[in-house]
Amino acid sequence: MKLLLMLICIINLSCISIQQLAQNRLGENWYIIVEEHAIVREEPDINSKELTKLRITDLVKVTDKNESNTAYENLSGWLYVDTGRYEDFKKRTILHGWIQVISVATTERFRRVHQFSEYEIREKIGDYLLAYKFNENGTYNREILKYGERSTILKNGALFSYKNVIFANDEDGNGFELFYIHKDESLCTKYTHSDSTPICATRIIKPKQ
Repeated sequence: MKLLLMLICIINLSCISIQQLAQNRLGENWYIIVEEHAIVREEPDINSKELTKLRITDLVKVTDKNESNTAYENLSGWLYVDTGRYEDFKKRTILHGWIQVISVATTERFRRVHQFSEYEIREKIGDYLLAYKFNENGTYNREILKYGERSTILKNGALFSYKNVIFANDEDGNGFELFYIHKDESLCTKYTHSDSTPICATRIIKPKQ
């Protein structure tokens, strides 16, 4: 609980919206899944057929913005989304369906994190290096592999949060990554190990003085 409380940004003028920093990174009409196992249904009804379940930090695209604006602003109702998943792999048709508004968020809802716990994560996922060092003041340092080289470059950024999702946004606005706080308070990613368990960061415990 201590970590979760530390993640809550005090709502005042210093709470900068990530919209100012990352709106062009996701693109218009893109939403972040902010609930565990968000259900996509055939119709906007909780008793309707379940089409698929999306993971926390997955991205979906709202395909009918005009009809969905009111529902999103009121934090109630349903959104019709493009899940990014194949309904029919051979035909390359994408699965569309309805998802509850409470399960998603745009970057506008995220607020700057000023206190955090120290974590480290370093994993190679294909050609992607996931290497972050999270700092107590809500900032981070990360390494990026240089294209075609074995060396890395260092980038810095700041953390923003909404519910249990953490948006790590590079200060130059050219990159971001999504993390989430697991129920055991570990900091995890959408990426998984070969056994399907999530890849999570290691919390740095400082010795008592």
